[in-house]
Amino acid sequence: QFQQQYEQPAVSSSAAPASANNATSNSSWLNRIISGIFVPLQAKDVFEAFYKRDLAKRLLLNRVVSMDVEKQVCSLLKAECGAAYTSKMEGMFQDVDWSRETMMVYKQAIGSAPGTNNGVEMDVQVLTTGYWPVYPQFPDLQLPDSLKHHQEQFDTHYKTKYQGRRMTWQYALGHCVVKATGLGKPYELIVGLTQALVLLQLNDASQKWTLPALQKAVG
Repeated sequence: QFQQQYEQPAVSSSAAPASANNATSNSSWLNRIISGIFVPLQAKDVFEAFYKRDLAKRLLLNRVVSMDVEKQVCSLLKAECGAAYTSKMEGMFQDVDWSRETMMVYKQAIGSAPGTNNGVEMDVQVLTTGYWPVYPQFPDLQLPDSLKHHQEQFDTHYKTKYQGRRMTWQYALGHCVVKATGLGKPYELIVGLTQALVLLQLNDASQKWTLPALQKAVG
């Protein structure tokens, strides 16, 4: 059986660990990379597109090794190419910080509201259109009631607090931790939102699915 535990809707280069003791060595290491690899590049616009896409993935999937290093790279690129080159990257960092604060306020606001503790935890990242890459839309995705409740609760909170803002759910960026039982021992599977919805349909062992029926059930 599959039970969805956690859902996050929304969006690589390796980074050396940063600490007080190695900050100087990190700075030297990054400067060598920028001057030795980035500066000689002719197609810096192509580099920017790929770097921004991978940065978005690291930020949205919580795969950042060191935020200080990420921001330092952005500063070095800005010094080399100007503010316009890194404006969207800096906007991503601002969105991540603002989303963290927004979730803290939201969780304090809902407190012990009815239906809040239904076995599912949800974390939301609020992204500003224009900063992030364009992702595919799944407008007809069929969420289970356990997720739909949290979605509607956050939607009401956000639109009440920030009237006039329009919000679109980016299901393509959602990822979940799904608890799987009945396989000898319990497992936790880290999957995309659409994958989690497919797994949830398999809870009923008596249901015989065809691919078209499964597609219709998931949306």
